[in-house]
Amino acid sequence: MAAASVDQRFTRYPIVLPLLYTARTPAQNGAEGGWTHNLSEGGACLLLPERLPPRLRLHLHLQTDGAPLEAEGRVIWSGKIGSDLVRHGVAITRIHADHRLLLQDLLLSKGRIRPAGVRLSVALPIMCRCKGQARPPIHGLTGDIGRGGLSLALPDALPPATELVATLRTPAGPLTLPGTVIWVEASKLRGSRTSIRHGLQFTVLDAAVVLALARLLTVIPLQSQLPQPAEAGLLLP
Repeated sequence: MAAASVDQRFTRYPIVLPLLYTARTPAQNGAEGGWTHNLSEGGACLLLPERLPPRLRLHLHLQTDGAPLEAEGRVIWSGKIGSDLVRHGVAITRIHADHRLLLQDLLLSKGRIRPAGVRLSVALPIMCRCKGQARPPIHGLTGDIGRGGLSLALPDALPPATELVATLRTPAGPLTLPGTVIWVEASKLRGSRTSIRHGLQFTVLDAAVVLALARLLTVIPLQSQLPQPAEAGLLLP
């Protein structure tokens, strides 16, 4: 199956990044969201909401925990994966030298972490309901968000293993994320009146929520970052 593979000369790393992609076709309107499944200097395995045909050209915007990374790619193969997302092998066909350096730095810094999921610093209002408890909702603020979970600051300490239904207030509307508290800031467990940091690990998310989270983590950084010289006119159709 060598003909259906992304270039094997490059080592693949299980780096999970949110992305936006635009198909290079006249019928394509706007960008769609997705996630990387793994990443290399020569290409990536992407989880996308639709099956794309081989040889289709894509413009890719990957959101890292630093600068966004832009590249042109081509679909090599596609196949089904769980959660109603479709796995695609995409070869990088064109990337500006500055963005290639960003990619190389990312692979060097994250490549040995298993798995390596980007955590973006995003401050959004969040409301949490404790499953199985009659207490009123708890309001707080996120600290960072990734594919598998988020950190948040709450006025009260919740013990690990507490099951929550967290609702983010996003520019696109509320986004509900069920999860479990896996850590709480130890120094704030006793008698603190300040906000207490918690770690929330998501439980099973359906495809629509996974894709909404990807769009959130790519669009919000775009709105908050100043335009970079490398983003204007470097990647041609």
